[in-house]
Amino acid sequence: MRTRLNNSVCSELSRNFLILSLDSTHSTLPQTMKNFSHAASIFPVDNPLETAEYYRDVLGFEIRFQWGDPPDYVVVNREDAVSIHFSKKQDDFAPSIAHISLMIFVNDIDGLYEEYQKAGANITNPIGNREWGMRDFDITDPNGYILSFGSQLKE
Repeated sequence: MRTRLNNSVCSELSRNFLILSLDSTHSTLPQTMKNFSHAASIFPVDNPLETAEYYRDVLGFEIRFQWGDPPDYVVVNREDAVSIHFSKKQDDFAPSIAHISLMIFVNDIDGLYEEYQKAGANITNPIGNREWGMRDFDITDPNGYILSFGSQLKE
């Protein structure tokens, strides 16, 4: 079973921040709705294309999808491991984003930190080893969303 959401459904889901894509082609488990393939956060923003360009130019993502003219829904990916969707924020939407909006686990945390420093990313929590067993750092994007990048500390 393969489930896809069309563009109008994705736009309607933009207030929920999370869309699940069910794709049974990557699983050997029985074909049920319980076999999630991946998840993508949906961030409501004022300008989806401008936001996607920041993620491309500063954070190394690739723009994979645009819908509308001008685009009111844009999808970026990095290494097919992380997918973030940006939707045009509705006038009545007032998010509370004073917390981490997305946690992204990476293999080379120090290399990524160096990459983002050189690119001029807004690093709001410098890299460090945390008592809970992570080495991580945070950036804040131009819309105020906080992305945390981390790797588990080796024992």
